[in-house]
Amino acid sequence: SLPFMAPEVFIAAEASPYRAANVDIWACGVILVEMLLGAHHLSRRLGWDRTERPSPKRHGELVQYFSDESAVRKLLRRRFGDDDMTDLEELLRGMFEVVPSERWSAQRVAESKWPIAS
Repeated sequence: SLPFMAPEVFIAAEASPYRAANVDIWACGVILVEMLLGAHHLSRRLGWDRTERPSPKRHGELVQYFSDESAVRKLLRRRFGDDDMTDLEELLRGMFEVVPSERWSAQRVAESKWPIAS
């Protein structure tokens, strides 16, 4: 489904390809969200149905959603209420960084405090 695609995939072209490692981190973040919040959760939050196709418009929607610093907190709060989810929020924000060069690496994800500190 579309949310598994990192924003840069929506607008990638032969002239400007994306880095697979960065895209994989994004997809892992989506898997984690779906494990915690339920299947197709991001699609529903973005208002996307199964017929949606990659496009610059979808890219813009994804970037706009995750550019909001509180987006991940809002996702988690619906499921976990006011529980302290700081470590998980930090992890997901790093995985959903819309600027590919600033997205967390696999090493940084592995070094995350969540779930160890939780």
